[in-house]
Formats: sequence, structure tokens, C-alpha cells
Amino acid sequence: MAHQVEKVGTRMKKRIGYLLIGLILFIEIPRFFGAYDSIDPRLFGIPLTAIGTGIVLPIGAGYILHTWWKTAYNKKGRDSLLIWFAVLLLLEGIILIPWGMSRLQNEPINVVTGNGLLAWFWIGVVMLSPFVLTGGIVTAIALERQPKQAKHQIEQHIYVDEQSDHVQCGVCNRIFTWPGDYADERTARRALAGHMNKHRAKGDTP
Repeated sequence: MAHQVEKVGTRMKKRIGYLLIGLILFIEIPRFFGAYDSIDPRLFGIPLTAIGTGIVLPIGAGYILHTWWKTAYNKKGRDSLLIWFAVLLLLEGIILIPWGMSRLQNEPINVVTGNGLLAWFWIGVVMLSPFVLTGGIVTAIALERQPKQAKHQIEQHIYVDEQSDHVQCGVCNRIFTWPGDYADERTARRALAGHMNKHRAKGDTP
């Protein structure tokens, strides 16, 4: 019963997360539409760059931050994801803040950016931000694969003794017995699974 309640709670959290992502895109896409209005090539009147950037920048940054969160704290390269996330956040601010100022001052965005170095810098950020996002996502994917490999390695080091009714952790050699420590085999294996999750979170390998 408790397991079913936990599964329902997990599904609800995922649905809330997806709903929030949808609401974020509902906010971001019109902003990028406003910022890119004068430079965005259109296909059948559809602002492709605005829609694409409004989707991939927030979701990409969220993916990078989520990967950082679930990666073991001592995993090499983990903190680089925070740098990628901070850079993407900065780039999004550079793209959208001039548009916000233009709305506030009721002026076209080219009046806010001017025709000098600021305009060149702004258009450079607009054009290069997708490539920066690509670098961050590639780094996140590379790091995301490592915990899965570690998880596989750890799971291969669960020792089962058929005669003495126990299972043993292959990382720290802790023994889970039944009856004794636990009422039955199922309870002991669940306890071992939770124990192995702690090893994975720490990045421990056999």
C-alpha cells in the first residue's frame, strides 16, 4: 500500500513538473518573439527562431541543471554543469533585457541597442547562444551516462548465499540476513536496494 502511494506521489510530481515546463514556455516564447521580431526569418508567417529559442533555451538549461542535481557530488566534471547553466542564464538575460527595456520605454529594440558595439554584442549573443547550449547539453549527456555505468557495476556486485539466507553488498561487504536482521528475503533485498542507492549517490564503485 505504501509503495502504491509513493508511486502515485511520484506520478503527480512529474505531472506538476511537466505543467510548470508548459507554463514557462508559455511565458518565454512570446518574449523571444518580441526580441526577435525585427530579425527573425519567417516561414508562412511563423517566427521560427523565436519559437525555437523560446523552447530550447529554457528546456536545455533545465536539463543541464537537472543532470547536475542527480549526478553524484564527487563525480568529475559535475560542477561544470553549473557553469554551463549560469552562462545560459546570462545569455538569456542579455537577449531579453534589451527587449524588456524597449517595452518599458516604448521604443524599438534597435533604439535601445543602438548601432555601435552594444548592437554587435547583442546580435552576436543571439546568433551564438544555440551553440553554447549545444556544448552544455553534450557535457550533461556525457556525465549522465557515467552514473548509469556505475549503477550497472554496483548491481553486479550483490552477492547471494543460497545456504545461509543472506545477501551481501559488494561495495562495503555489509550483510543483510533473514530471518535475523530482516523478517524475510524480500525485506532484506529491499533494504539492500536502498543501501546500494546510497552508494550510487556517493559515486562509490566496487
